[in-house]
Amino acid sequence: MSNQTADLLFGFLRNIIYNPSGASLDVSRLDEEFRTLGEGLIYFANCLEEQRRFALALSRGELHTPVPPPDNMLAAPLKALHGSLLHLTWQSQQVAKGDYQQRVDFMGEFAEAFNTMVKQLDTRARSIEREMELNRDKTQALEQSNALLTSITSSAPQMIIVISDEGGGILFKNDSAKDLLQAQPALISQLPTLAKNDNDSTPGYDLEITLEGAPRYFSVDSYSLHWSGQNATAFLLNDISTDIQLFKKLESHAYYDNLTLLHNRYYGMQLFHQWLGENREFILCFADLDNLKYVNDNFGHTEGDIYIKKAANLLQYFFKDAVSCRLGGDEFMLLIPHCTVAEASHLMETLRVHLRKSDQPKLYSSNISYGMVEVRADNALPAGELLSMADESMYIYKRAHKKKPHKRSL
Repeated sequence: MSNQTADLLFGFLRNIIYNPSGASLDVSRLDEEFRTLGEGLIYFANCLEEQRRFALALSRGELHTPVPPPDNMLAAPLKALHGSLLHLTWQSQQVAKGDYQQRVDFMGEFAEAFNTMVKQLDTRARSIEREMELNRDKTQALEQSNALLTSITSSAPQMIIVISDEGGGILFKNDSAKDLLQAQPALISQLPTLAKNDNDSTPGYDLEITLEGAPRYFSVDSYSLHWSGQNATAFLLNDISTDIQLFKKLESHAYYDNLTLLHNRYYGMQLFHQWLGENREFILCFADLDNLKYVNDNFGHTEGDIYIKKAANLLQYFFKDAVSCRLGGDEFMLLIPHCTVAEASHLMETLRVHLRKSDQPKLYSSNISYGMVEVRADNALPAGELLSMADESMYIYKRAHKKKPHKRSL
């Protein structure tokens, strides 16, 4: 092999690894017996570039990116992962719609956590539905007659109010209703309006009011009747505040990351699109922990979780007004309002210092890389492009500042 051929082949291989965009090989300049090898390396480089682009798209969450062709065997594992993520996305959407029969039988520990969460959602939702149905059945069991209303004792748990359809005056109220009306006198004007606007085939609806600065929830059933010579409407109210609050708490669990207690990817992306739709001004920041795989491989996933939670706590501490989300693994996203890029960058640099100082007793170095994009009120860029810009900015920062992992001596 001539020196020229060796230099050309070595230079091409080096560019494939470190400078893919500048990797090119003129096969005609190779020794004749190495030209077939040169053509094979060009094919290999093309397959490697397709794999790299596909992996980059997946890292950004772009699941509808074109898949490498079937003859690219290097990308086979990524294509399998791509298929799994598409299916998992669909299953998550089904769960969000209330299909709690979805189960994941792949992806290892994540599958176990996902299935456990869905089972818990199913169990709690069924419990809430049974309780609310039981309360509704109790109120619907009441007769729609004046005789039944007068027979109910003043200590009945339901709040019973009879209002004249003609003048809107109160014709009857039990003791429980008296307490409620004393705390919320405007309720009398709300009930008839809600009853007229109720287009449901059943006589029930739910009502939210504020008592002593806190929200209270009631299931309300209305019945038309004839009371003392007048057309009237009887309202039966049950306090379902505990059930509603439990349901809201259950809903909130779907928006938080269990490990860090930060918001999760689903909530973060939903809020990101909402802010864009509202033309809000904010800083979009992507952050990524350095060397998490090294920590997991050398010190165990428990230590890796400690590393993740430590970074999450610092993000919450330094960005109190921001929405902090864990996208998954070692990736975070922040939506920072009322802040400039310079101010946010200063906070991130301060955070990095605290993160490095906090690992002094450890045997490894802690660090975080980040990238930011300023989103203005007149922004015209689509969400996907803004996310890509922040992601690329973060990787540029990582390449410039990331240090190789190393064990520290005791």
